[in-house]
Amino acid sequence: MERHILPAGEAAAYEAALDILAQLIGLAANRISEEEAKGSPDRVEIERWRLRRDAWAARRRGLDPRASPAIHEVLEQDAAFLRSLIEAGQG
Repeated sequence: MERHILPAGEAAAYEAALDILAQLIGLAANRISEEEAKGSPDRVEIERWRLRRDAWAARRRGLDPRASPAIHEVLEQDAAFLRSLIEAGQG
């Protein structure tokens, strides 16, 4: 297997993207658990968070450290979504 050494900036961006996706996956798992614990859970809300969790997990698994556009998309879009959840007190 051929090894690729990434420049420090690209490696840091890749690690940051993985971390953002991991935080989103964890947040989704918490939201699912909280909703399921309610006396009358909202099944639509649970499914919405499951779909998000699964999409983030698939994205994280498939993230290529050499795929700069995909990494920057996570750093911009997913990070912004995570920030908005945190600012709204949901993260």
